[in-house]
Amino acid sequence: MNIKTYIEEKYHSIKSWMQNPYKTPDTSTWKKHTCKNCGTEYTGNFCPQCGQNGKVERFNFHSVISNIMEVWGWGSRSMPRTLLHLFTRPGYMINDYLAGHRQPYFPPVKQLFILAAIFSIATFAIPEQDQYDKNITIKFNLEKSANIDVDTINVDGKKIIIDKKQGELSRKMISSSYIISNYLDQEKNRPFVLLIIHSSLALFCFILFKRNRQGIKLTLYEHFFCQMYIASQLLALGIIYSLITWDKDNLYSFPMDWTVAVIVIDFIQLFGGKFFVSIFKIFLALTLSALLCLIILFATIGIMGTMS
Repeated sequence: MNIKTYIEEKYHSIKSWMQNPYKTPDTSTWKKHTCKNCGTEYTGNFCPQCGQNGKVERFNFHSVISNIMEVWGWGSRSMPRTLLHLFTRPGYMINDYLAGHRQPYFPPVKQLFILAAIFSIATFAIPEQDQYDKNITIKFNLEKSANIDVDTINVDGKKIIIDKKQGELSRKMISSSYIISNYLDQEKNRPFVLLIIHSSLALFCFILFKRNRQGIKLTLYEHFFCQMYIASQLLALGIIYSLITWDKDNLYSFPMDWTVAVIVIDFIQLFGGKFFVSIFKIFLALTLSALLCLIILFATIGIMGTMS
């Protein structure tokens, strides 16, 4: 066997696994059980009546560890396994979840919030880079060198340098802008920010991508769950990247061009279609989503500025 043939066989083998990793279980070795919860007699691993595991034992050290790990995504619906599939076959895995293969995978919204908590813990020691204060210092130096009269306003205990000619409304708008910026930068708010961003992206994907790879027309709600898995994937990659580079400078702590490349792979596996048409739709969806988020952001700043 030459190298070319070997590589082709491996490629087709990996592609076959990516498209269908499930195998039919051997039921000949299954034992009969009587459910200790509801008394139902059955053959298999789980009770068909109440869903309880057939392997019910007295509590021991393993039980304690298992219960602790289940809080963080270990168990019958394993988060590590879900992330493995999101890293290796993201679009195919999401289609499997939508098609009904839900038991093997961790729920997407819950996974996003847990990963946000893990991100906060994993990157606790990484120092923040306060770009906002840095920009203020540059602005102050420029204004000082130009002999422009400046004033300061206090927002959340920090002084913001502004031109004295700014009116009261402008001061309120600047203050509101800083409050929102501060909210977006706080790690505890990360899952809510991601919910907003990817909900917006789900809306435009619903408009631009009518059907998935299997030709099934997806609802807006199904697009939402697709985006929650993609957000989890990007956040998990951000955790790894942050720990390697010791940096958490943006929303995902992952380079923007890499983020776009990952989303392109996800969408092509998820929706299929012609390559260049898919690329165009992806960038259009990302652009429209970014514009909508900016509109919402500026509208919020405007409302806060007029009300404060």
